[in-house]
Amino acid sequence: MGSDVYVAGSCRGLLCFFKYSYPFTVFLYNPTTKKHKTLPLLPLKTIFRRKRSRYLGFGYDHVSEDYKCARMFQLKSDDEMGTFKSQVMVYSLRANSWRQGVQEVPHHFDRHFGYCVHFNGILHWSVRDEANDNRVPLPIVSFDLYNESFSTIPMPSFRTEMYLHAHIGALDDSLCLMINYLEECDVWIMKEYSRPASWTKLFRFQKQQMYQEFRPLSFSTSKKQLFVLLNLYDVASLDLETLEITKVQLSRFHKVLYAYVCPENLLMFKDAEDVLVGTKRRNKNSKRGRLMRRTDRLLQHHDSFL
Repeated sequence: MGSDVYVAGSCRGLLCFFKYSYPFTVFLYNPTTKKHKTLPLLPLKTIFRRKRSRYLGFGYDHVSEDYKCARMFQLKSDDEMGTFKSQVMVYSLRANSWRQGVQEVPHHFDRHFGYCVHFNGILHWSVRDEANDNRVPLPIVSFDLYNESFSTIPMPSFRTEMYLHAHIGALDDSLCLMINYLEECDVWIMKEYSRPASWTKLFRFQKQQMYQEFRPLSFSTSKKQLFVLLNLYDVASLDLETLEITKVQLSRFHKVLYAYVCPENLLMFKDAEDVLVGTKRRNKNSKRGRLMRRTDRLLQHHDSFL
């Protein structure tokens, strides 16, 4: 699919991929069954039709028992007030369709790290303010997949001297935050979700080199190690007793762009023309279906000349 594909998120052993160029394909992949599903094309308002967006999240709605994707589009105005227009589209795997969310995006994503963290049916983005040169960290932006509402989670109170970036993650039953400084890193967890007062700093460890970036991945089975994404290109383990950092050697790979924990999931997809087993098959004779198949044939014909 080319080099412009990235992982938008992971949930319950499934991965969500997104192609960052035309035709902006979004597809789900199950590493357990080796099956994938391509999502339908997005119906958008005219002003957002040609707008690229990396604000894509993937998770599981425990209430409706449905896998969902949320994708946000934003257009910033040129006025001095900093206003912007936005639209959020929500995809349901059971319905196999996109629809406009019930609430517009109330937060402008000046900059963010291009990844989303799913925790307990809620999507989370760590954003940063470009105007403040990242020195003033912004609250974590969250989106509830059930009621499709946005909210923010305040960051813990921490020093901003030598502050670089803050990366979020989910460790066991808690939301996690790794505050990266120039020479060290602090690890925080929120013991009670949505209660900012429950932010607790677990420990601080020294970096092997300045400007290193650490992002939390998962505890080891023994709970004696914390796996992290190092500099967004390597996987490393942090010994929780000695606080020593060791790179994890991965055969056949020179660098790692994304790393996720994928437990076994036996969910079966059919191909792009079908929906989740047990739900209604899409009407292939519909006008939209004919248009999509014609577009696919044209793209295949175009690729044959490349």
